[in-house]
Amino acid sequence: MQIPSIRMSGIETVDDRCAMIAEALRLHDPETIAHGLRVCSVVSSLSRAMNLDDTTRRILAKASALHDVGKLAFGTDFIHAPWSYTPEERIRMQSHASVGSQLLDIADPDEFREIALIVFQHHERWDGTGYPRAIRGEGIHRLARLVSIADVFDALTSKRAYRQPWPEERIRAHFLENRARQFEPDLVDLFLESYAECASARESTTGV
Repeated sequence: MQIPSIRMSGIETVDDRCAMIAEALRLHDPETIAHGLRVCSVVSSLSRAMNLDDTTRRILAKASALHDVGKLAFGTDFIHAPWSYTPEERIRMQSHASVGSQLLDIADPDEFREIALIVFQHHERWDGTGYPRAIRGEGIHRLARLVSIADVFDALTSKRAYRQPWPEERIRAHFLENRARQFEPDLVDLFLESYAECASARESTTGV
């Protein structure tokens, strides 16, 4: 059976290994890969606003689509638990960043080196209170900082078992409150300036 290629936000070529990993994630948990592709659409919109080159945009597309690939290590009942995690469960869930990086490293340690680093760091925070390494500021890969914003944006815009999607004004307030705390200030400013485009890009991918 041929693994279908996956088209990510206008990026023409996604290699077979990424397509295979994405397909494995889709079969395991369709919502996690759908979330990844929505994040990919949002960062694609932001990358155009930043005038990133095509090579960087391809790396970003792959990393953003697969940023939660480490959740392959968990059952879907745990991933989508309708309760607040206990401290022990939260630590377990946080390991998905490390696990995802390791999976990509196994797939191809040379080709996926930068992608694996972005996946590893996408939950680091600008103020150094993130995980898995509590890296701060410019020590975090810039593309991981971008994926972090799109990841949170899609999470807040999506319905969860325990809450409804947040309205735009509350989302904007959240990013302003966490500017220079969770997120790089300049990227927050870019995101808020591009909010309508990001929301449209996300909406166009909600059917995935």
